[in-house]
Amino acid sequence: IVRVDPRLPAHVVGDAGRFRQIITNLLGNAVKFTEKGHVLIDVGGEIVNDVVQLKVRVEDTGIGIPAEKLQNVFEKFAQVDGSSTRRHEGTGLGLAIAARLVDLMAGKIGVESEIGRGSVFWFAVPLPAHQAAARDEIVPVDVTGARVLVIDDNPVNREILLEQLRSWSFDCAAAESGAVGLAFLDRAFQLGAAVDCIILDYQMPGMNGADVARAIASDSRLSAIPIVILTSVDQVDFGKMIIDFGIAAHLTKPARSAVLLGTVISVIQKARSQVGKARFVREPIVQASLAAPPAFTVIRGPAMPVAAAPESTTAPNGPIDI
Repeated sequence: IVRVDPRLPAHVVGDAGRFRQIITNLLGNAVKFTEKGHVLIDVGGEIVNDVVQLKVRVEDTGIGIPAEKLQNVFEKFAQVDGSSTRRHEGTGLGLAIAARLVDLMAGKIGVESEIGRGSVFWFAVPLPAHQAAARDEIVPVDVTGARVLVIDDNPVNREILLEQLRSWSFDCAAAESGAVGLAFLDRAFQLGAAVDCIILDYQMPGMNGADVARAIASDSRLSAIPIVILTSVDQVDFGKMIIDFGIAAHLTKPARSAVLLGTVISVIQKARSQVGKARFVREPIVQASLAAPPAFTVIRGPAMPVAAAPESTTAPNGPIDI
């Protein structure tokens, strides 16, 4: 899973080869020791005097590191699993090389870990912001008011997608399962609040992405909503899903932010043109403030039974709180 703070500049100046090697070494170590759960790359930081103090965290839910080994973990040939029957082979050089490269870039590196809960390796380096790479006007059209529903059982994925969508000025909500997502869509329809796009994860327990897409396609009230489905490599026969359920687009995880934005805009534009609705205004807008409150509420828990429509409802073009 990859998360990049949308407030960061699009480009910085630095040694791409060294930076890539640090990420590769930390990521390889995290994947090696993680059999279930997730590995998250979280890129954040702040700008001070046109220099980005970039901080990268590689978080895993792996076996963790014993406290007595933390202080030596960046030394050459250090082994987290030093037993004679260890399952995780390696030279013990990857972390040492990463630490040396961070030092050459005038940065800092560290680790936090707990046995059985996983580890967080992080590094921070100062990198000048590219002056020609301001992140304003990154959205090619004014999408204000367009509503996007994210359906994904992974809470980290949901929060990352919501952060991206809000930074682009979409009104957005997230549901933690297919059943909750369908209940949300039903309630939104009752309130007259049209959902413009659904971002749907394929691999979910209970109802997977295909099951949810099938239910939406079979409901005449919802079948016109374009669906962007997210899958892992070679996980699903996407061509068959297009034919069976009319999926609008397919992206492989992790999807680049620019690709996700372009895809969502494209499928909404196409859906609106087919039903004669107004298309997006072809004027770029400044990136939205992340402090703005969401128009939708993130909903969790089991799907609620359909309730009768309330006496007063939210206007179709206004925010909706389900």
